[in-house]
Amino acid sequence: MGGPRSVETFRGRFGQKYPMRQRDSAYGTGPLTAIRAPELTRDALWTAIGARHTAGTSGARMILHLRVGEVEAGDRLTVSARDHMQLHLSVHACAPLTRVDVIAGVHRLHSFDPQGALDWQEALSVPATQVPGHWIYMRIEQTDGEWGWTSPVYLDRDSEPPATDLPAWNACAKEDQQEHDAAAAEPFLAQVQDYL
Repeated sequence: MGGPRSVETFRGRFGQKYPMRQRDSAYGTGPLTAIRAPELTRDALWTAIGARHTAGTSGARMILHLRVGEVEAGDRLTVSARDHMQLHLSVHACAPLTRVDVIAGVHRLHSFDPQGALDWQEALSVPATQVPGHWIYMRIEQTDGEWGWTSPVYLDRDSEPPATDLPAWNACAKEDQQEHDAAAAEPFLAQVQDYL
């Protein structure tokens, strides 16, 4: 909302002369917040913000939607151990999609491979006994490196969430980091330390 701030190579204390040495940020592209409202009016927007019917992105103007049963992202859902949770996910992306993850608590409940789609939707049915944590949200990655996240659906449970051996919510980030060769960055370490 408003004007996001981000570091840009032509702004900041050092400007064009030293484009890699700026420390200041300025108005430009950057993280965005989206609001899901029934109409574009002031009252509808404030009501949607209060209800947490929002999503965020790293800067891409993608449209994200998560529903669990009839409950929208941002709402609360009462869940018993006998329930079967019906998730409905949809994405309208700005670049081909790399992955769509369903995060439950601090675990990655499920990952989808959208195979480079721009418009994607899917349904997922999961027993409540297999859903850890007290919230569920959707995380999206595009091939251009942009990310998106829905607000969570908050789970009010009648018992403690189940223990699980599912991967951590950030396990994919750790896998991605392992692909990078640390030795390739080593020659630049002294320059970075001098700068800092």
